[in-house]
Amino acid sequence: IVPAATPAQTTTVPPEATGAVASATAHAPPPEGLWPSPKLLNLMLQRWAEEACEEYALDGNQRAKVREATVKRFESFLTENRSQIQPLANEFIEMRMTLEPPSKERVQAWADRALPVFEKSRDQIRENNDEFRKVLRPMQRAKFEVDALQMSAGMAIAEQKLKVWKGGEFDKD
Repeated sequence: IVPAATPAQTTTVPPEATGAVASATAHAPPPEGLWPSPKLLNLMLQRWAEEACEEYALDGNQRAKVREATVKRFESFLTENRSQIQPLANEFIEMRMTLEPPSKERVQAWADRALPVFEKSRDQIRENNDEFRKVLRPMQRAKFEVDALQMSAGMAIAEQKLKVWKGGEFDKD
């Protein structure tokens, strides 16, 4: 435990002395709400990639390629799009947690902002799937294609739901 400094021990160092930028607006604060630390994000993506490797019984070389490509792609994507994803995710959780259902207008506005982010996310998943296919052997690829069809159908349903909400159709139940 480190004791807090007393006012007599506290000194103010001008930003110029530390090489820091003097402007308070140089870096905007991150959006409020839930978001994993960089290390946690990396660990989550590694786990996700490893689970995919297990699902398709990839060998060591295949695993290394998949882990590297998947983690790199989604770390970049999530970091670059955090300012859009984080508020949308938090607002969604808040709407689901509140005791009263959200208004039709709130859901419509949320879906309007969420749909482009969903589309970008879907594109990243598709591109990752294309890379994943390249490392698979024929029997692994056959299993993957069945799973990819199911995932594609699920994503189409989610996209359609967002479009319906964006159009103002929302069932509070």
